Amino acid sequence: LQTLAGIEYFVSLEELVLDNNLLDDTVRFFYNPQMRILSINKNKVWETKHHSTPLLMPKLYCYKQITDLEHFLNEISLKLPGLTYLSLLGNPACPDQLSSSDHDEQDYRRYRSYVVHRMPSLRFLDSSAVRAQEREEAHQRGHYYRLIRLNSDSVRRLGNCLFGGVLEGAPNKNRDL
Repeated sequence: LQTLAGIEYFVSLEELVLDNNLLDDTVRFFYNPQMRILSINKNKVWETKHHSTPLLMPKLYCYKQITDLEHFLNEISLKLPGLTYLSLLGNPACPDQLSSSDHDEQDYRRYRSYVVHRMPSLRFLDSSAVRAQEREEAHQRGHYYRLIRLNSDSVRRLGNCLFGGVLEGAPNKNRDL
């Protein structure tokens, strides 16, 4: 699946498993207060790159996934208000250690706290139940764990503000990279 077109006709849908599809940040959900379970693990959109030499095999590159946690939570919190189970494992929006060695246990803990803060009705997130201690932390600190992604223009502006000039090595849109 690349879209959820037509799913709005399933008005009594309570469980939706969308694992291993071709969904990305552009996925749009329909309003369904009955939906309790959403699993959207390991979604990837693949692009094939062909070589100029026809004898070589084409290469597959993964270039889109569910990456924007803030946008995704905005979408599902408005359209799936009755959700009690959510799993995002295998997507960059979920910083679990199994999918990426760039993340550690603390990244995942902060992610869980933020998601539970945003969606307090969740009873199960990814591979485990939401514990009372996690719920308390989410209530107290969850709003501080929002992930902010900076693009190169934001980094340049921050460098100008903090250091009075352009940061060395920061990409410049006026020069070739």
